[in-house]
Amino acid sequence: MHARAVTMEPAGAAGTHVPSAFGDGEHLGALPLRAELVPGALRVLVPPVG
Repeated sequence: MHARAVTMEPAGAAGTHVPSAFGDGEHLGALPLRAELVPGALRVLVPPVG
């Protein structure tokens, strides 16, 4: 399956504790959370092969 965006929502009954979202150790906020792929938004440096 391929997707350019996903939405993460808490499972369970209404009125219960809403979990928080974390990304790379950083607190992002309470769910629901939408994450979207943006081409060219992140540059990654890697060492040369060989």
